[in-house]
Amino acid sequence: MITYVCLAILFLFVIAKSIIYWRRNKNSIAPEELDRRLVLQINRDSDNHGQ
Repeated sequence: MITYVCLAILFLFVIAKSIIYWRRNKNSIAPEELDRRLVLQINRDSDNHGQ
């Protein structure tokens, strides 16, 4: 009986982790957009640092 409880908990854990993984991939930023944002941030930092 304890084995079934452990298997049920493991099953629920795997389902929860799969949903979290799916949501993160769905909302992830495209590599090109990430590069553009990093360049903009670096340029802002260098402009503010030079003043």
